[in-house]
Amino acid sequence: MHHHEYKHRRGAVPRVKPERAGVSTAQPDHTGAAAPRAPPVGTDEQPRSRRLIRWPAVREKTGKSRTQAWRDVRAGRFPAPVQTGPNSVAWYEDEIDAYVASLPRARYAPTVEAPINATP
Repeated sequence: MHHHEYKHRRGAVPRVKPERAGVSTAQPDHTGAAAPRAPPVGTDEQPRSRRLIRWPAVREKTGKSRTQAWRDVRAGRFPAPVQTGPNSVAWYEDEIDAYVASLPRARYAPTVEAPINATP
């Protein structure tokens, strides 16, 4: 095979059209726009503007490293970000605040001090 033949054949995948009736040939929408989110169920208030915050503000509010935050997002333990551009994400501030509020408090047992003048 000559180099000019290879150039045209290397990534070629034959396109097959659906042959069955009723199969949609419409192309998916790849505009990158996410579908608008519905307001939370059970709230009677009007949908309000939700503030988006970038990573530095999320780190300041949570104290998490970037790596740990992404691990927790994948595990479902941390709010997922929204795509704000081709290479950027942001988090809803109210979701981050709710996450921080849901963290358990550390509990410390009271310490019992020995009397100073105790004799063994």
